[in-house]
Amino acid sequence: MGRGKGSASAAAAAAASDSDSDEEDFTRPRHPQPPTPPQPSANVEVAALYVYPIKSCKGIPLTEATIALNGFRYDRQWMVVTADKHQFLTQRQHPRMALIGTPRADATCSVVEGTQGVLT
Repeated sequence: MGRGKGSASAAAAAAASDSDSDEEDFTRPRHPQPPTPPQPSANVEVAALYVYPIKSCKGIPLTEATIALNGFRYDRQWMVVTADKHQFLTQRQHPRMALIGTPRADATCSVVEGTQGVLT
C-alpha cells in the first residue's frame, strides 16, 4: 500500500513540476475577443450602386437593390467560360470584357446554347 501511494505522490510531483512551465492562465479568455465593429453613422450616403450580372462584364447602375443571402440580387450570377475547358474568363486576363454590356437585371433574357454561348 505504501508503495502505491508513494508512486502516486512521485508521479503527481513530476506532473506538477512539468505543468509549472506550461501553466495556463485561467484569468484571461482562451481565445481573443473579436474587435467591436464600428457603429454606423447617421451620415452615410451611397454615391453609386451597381450590379454585375455577368462577372467581369459591364455593370448596371441601380437606384435600389434587393439583398439576397449571397449579396445583391442578380450580382455575378453568370460568367463567361471557354467552350473547350469551361474555364472562366476575367477582366484581368481580358480587360476589354468591361465593354461587354449586360441586359438590365429585371429584363427577360434567355441563353442560347452553342459554341458561341450567346446571351440574348
